[in-house]
Formats: sequence, C-alpha cells, structure tokens
Amino acid sequence: MVCACLVFCLAGTSLAQSPTWRGTYTVRGPGVNLSGSWTASLHQDPYAGWGTWTLFDGSGRAAGSGSWSARKTEKAWEGRWQVRVADQRGSISGTWTANLRINGAARFADLLQSALNEIVSGTWGRSSVQNGTWSIRAAPGDQP
Repeated sequence: MVCACLVFCLAGTSLAQSPTWRGTYTVRGPGVNLSGSWTASLHQDPYAGWGTWTLFDGSGRAAGSGSWSARKTEKAWEGRWQVRVADQRGSISGTWTANLRINGAARFADLLQSALNEIVSGTWGRSSVQNGTWSIRAAPGDQP
C-alpha cells in the first residue's frame, strides 16, 4: 500500500509570506518502503506549520503528492497528512508524531532546524490499518 504512508498534513497560510524549507524523507512500514521530497512553510502561529510532499516510485518518478500539517502539543510535534497517489482514485490520510524531545519554547522553525543538523524521525499511522516510521532531512536553501 504505497499510499498509506506518508508524513504530515497541514492547514496553512500563504507560501509567499514565509520562507520555504525543503528536504527528503523515507517512510517504512509493513509492505511500505518509500522516499520522496518535502517542503515546509512557517505559519503565523510559531507552534504550527504546513507543507507539501511528493512520493517517488522505485524508478525515482513522482507517483503521488500531498500535504501535511504540524502542531506542537505539550510533549511532542504531531500532525496530519494526506496523499493522492497517481494510479488510485481518492486520497489517503493519516497522522504522524515526531520522536524529538522538545522544550516548552520550541517553535516549528526549531523542528525544521533540527532536520538540517540531524535526521529527525517519528511514527505515522493510517487509522488502525497501517503504521510505520518516517525520517526527514532538511537541505540548506531559502529557509530563514
């Protein structure tokens, strides 16, 4: 189930108003071994963010795309994701959580900055149907 997988979804603001972060990701789970690219934009709320992601097939071609959102809870970064896979009807959605220790002052930009310095990972789920792990790495670029 190539589509049951990925990252985060969000409710966002205008891309033109905030710098864009970029990176790569991998997703693992039962029968799932995927990779792709992602973008992230800062939200007006410093404890939230959103972005897009592209799913690549085994040949490196874009096989789907989606969106993700992030919000800081008391103890973790959590969010939602959705994807539309090229060869399937409809979209698939789920949730994600980062395995990153955060402090009370941590902002969404700090989560992205962490991905510049190290691989950030977590778990994803699609209701009780499927779940697994993900990891991201940010690339230097036009982030703040």
